[in-house]
Amino acid sequence: MTGLDKILMEIKKDSDGRISEVLASARAEEKRIVEEAEAEADRQSAEIVEKAKCNAETIRERAKSSVEIKAGRLILSKKQEIINDLILKAKEFIGEMDADTYSDFMIKAIEKYSHKEEGVVKFSDHDKAFANAKVYDVLKEKNLKVSEEIIDAKIGFILDYGDIEENCTIDAIIDGSIEVLSDKVCEIIFG
Repeated sequence: MTGLDKILMEIKKDSDGRISEVLASARAEEKRIVEEAEAEADRQSAEIVEKAKCNAETIRERAKSSVEIKAGRLILSKKQEIINDLILKAKEFIGEMDADTYSDFMIKAIEKYSHKEEGVVKFSDHDKAFANAKVYDVLKEKNLKVSEEIIDAKIGFILDYGDIEENCTIDAIIDGSIEVLSDKVCEIIFG
């Protein structure tokens, strides 16, 4: 082997060693980069999974809330139907009262809605038929004269004081008290 061959071998040996060192270092760096990338991917995956769980929970809660709202509206609607039906039945009940009971009802309405000044009472056909001596006595006490005019109402009467009229028809009395009546009916029926 010549000197040149020895030098070349020595250079090759050094370069092979250096190449091995560089490759080992590169493989170590590659391993570190891959481990870091895998760790980052795991972290991002866990974060994505956690966000997905949170989003799924939010969607479940919204769906549940929506169902509860719809159920509440349906229940409220059914309760309102029941209340309206009961109020309609109450109007029918009042219209079917016997003469003495209805006369007492009329007296209470006259006492509640009458003013101190003179006025005129205008009856419906129903009320004109049910007005007895007790009703006429109360009308006289309250300075109310009976008009010959018959109002267009199924049940009730109007107290007319010129510029002011008190509508004492059953529809007006109940409609004017609908909120209070609804609350009381709800309390009785639904607790």
